[in-house]
Amino acid sequence: MPTYLTHILALISPMFDELYGAANRPSNFYYIAADQAGPTACRASDGNIAAYNHLSYMYCGGDRAIYTGQDSLWLFYSEIGDAAPAVGYAHEWGHHIQNIMGVPPGSTLQESIQLENQADCIAGAWVYFAQQSGFLEYPNDLGDIQRLLTTIASSESEVNRDHGTLQERSDSIDYGYNYGLRGCNQYFPATPIYNG
Repeated sequence: MPTYLTHILALISPMFDELYGAANRPSNFYYIAADQAGPTACRASDGNIAAYNHLSYMYCGGDRAIYTGQDSLWLFYSEIGDAAPAVGYAHEWGHHIQNIMGVPPGSTLQESIQLENQADCIAGAWVYFAQQSGFLEYPNDLGDIQRLLTTIASSESEVNRDHGTLQERSDSIDYGYNYGLRGCNQYFPATPIYNG
């Protein structure tokens, strides 16, 4: 799986490098094996230090790093499809773009949902880039993306959820696909993520 993660990075990084520069990549890409765990430089929603482990699939703005747990990566790949881990990773890279472009962190659940929807929009812009680059296989990869969103959305309780609903997430991916990163500015117009 670590080798597979390097292939994902090779597919995702060209778009972001072209638009933001390779110097603005995340500071690190951590692969978390089954027996690893530890603290990040971020805080969880309950105020405690956020930890990483084999189930992680997250971005930490405190150290500008993406943490990818072995078991989550394998679950996305084996049970959803090979496009799912890449779209999930583009979403996490989207949080990095928000961080470096100064989008304020969410202080309410609604703001958190808006941040997540924008990260989905950024992932949608990457899906368009991947399609234009010949990375996607039709119709399999489109099904992978829909199954990923369904899997993630179904794990979110309607009470105190901090991610979009399945409809919101699907709409955000579609919006990024159709309108690109400039379209993703609509989520936080005061702090655009892309002006090109």
